[in-house]
Amino acid sequence: MFANPSKSYTQRVLAAACIAARSDGVSVINGSSRSDDAKAAVEIIKKLGAVVEDAPGDHGKSLRISAGNFTLPGKIELNCGESALNLRLFKAMAGTINSDVTMSGRGTLLKRVALPYKVERLKAGVFEVDGSKTSQDLSGLLMALPCVEGDSEIVVRNLKSRPYVEMTLKVLKDFGIEIRNEDFKKFKIKGSQKYKGTEFTVEGDWSGAAFILVAGAICGNVRVDNLNINSLQGDKVIVDVLKQCGAGVMVGKSTVEITKDSLRPFNFDVSECPDLLPPLVALALNCDGSSIITGIERLKYKESDRVQTLFNEFSKMGAVMKTFDDRMIIQGGRLKGCDVESHNDHRVVMALAVAGLNSLGRANIKGAECVSKSYPDFFSDLKEVKRQ
Repeated sequence: MFANPSKSYTQRVLAAACIAARSDGVSVINGSSRSDDAKAAVEIIKKLGAVVEDAPGDHGKSLRISAGNFTLPGKIELNCGESALNLRLFKAMAGTINSDVTMSGRGTLLKRVALPYKVERLKAGVFEVDGSKTSQDLSGLLMALPCVEGDSEIVVRNLKSRPYVEMTLKVLKDFGIEIRNEDFKKFKIKGSQKYKGTEFTVEGDWSGAAFILVAGAICGNVRVDNLNINSLQGDKVIVDVLKQCGAGVMVGKSTVEITKDSLRPFNFDVSECPDLLPPLVALALNCDGSSIITGIERLKYKESDRVQTLFNEFSKMGAVMKTFDDRMIIQGGRLKGCDVESHNDHRVVMALAVAGLNSLGRANIKGAECVSKSYPDFFSDLKEVKRQ
């Protein structure tokens, strides 16, 4: 199967392409994500004056972003959907325009952030960012500050999810923006830079592919194409965990193939890749012994309190798990089918579906359609896993 396009890259590139269009730069995004979060980002850049058109592409959806009407109305509302990344990228970007901008959203985002709120004007200066809970505020500033008059500096404390910041820096470089990075602790940014239009091909999404690869290790075999093994995406470490567990792993230039085998328990720290917690829980529940996952503190700030949600729903299926402030201990064992809840969290749904492949009886997931937030084709791709 062909890996679902990365929504994290797509959202960043859409934001950069919108800024480039202000200077009449034309950008083409090959293989754009079709997720709900990416669709919300498209609507935002249209509100900000960009023209978005379908373009021919080999895989997935390709978009052409060009200049439209950048004489914006006095008041604008930007609806971020359920995406915290949209909120943090575009609120910083909105601070560089002359309109009064209100940020809004819906669903799970309203539980995470007090919305709506008005955006303050962004000015050059020295910014201190606490990266212990999210790196998205940093990414937003990195994208917006090159547009303002005057030079700026960002001082970062306790940065987690460094790979996502590396992804932001790659997008900025591809769009012609220069930023001085001092070991991810300080960033120096020259003002009044111009984004240049470019052609960007979105690589496959390791966050979504992790669930499919785990499914292959649990119950059969699967081959996933369009996965860049040298990607900046932190979730590519799922390959290393699967090797550690004893699954059959074959890696090519852009392909990963996983085959079922007896699975050993594992220890892993998700501090730098928090989105891996759900598929790793599904994996641990199918290992022969107790696995330990650490670095889970930040997971309470996602679409749901993921640690508690995963514990509650898998406990219904008979899982033996213990949770602490910074770690989970998960005993492998056969699950039982029953009715479980999505809590409107796309990654919880995917974890329940994958872990339930070997359950005794059917697992019925209420609200499973929320997978469209990041991976609209998840269930059709899951069916392609060849059971053994």
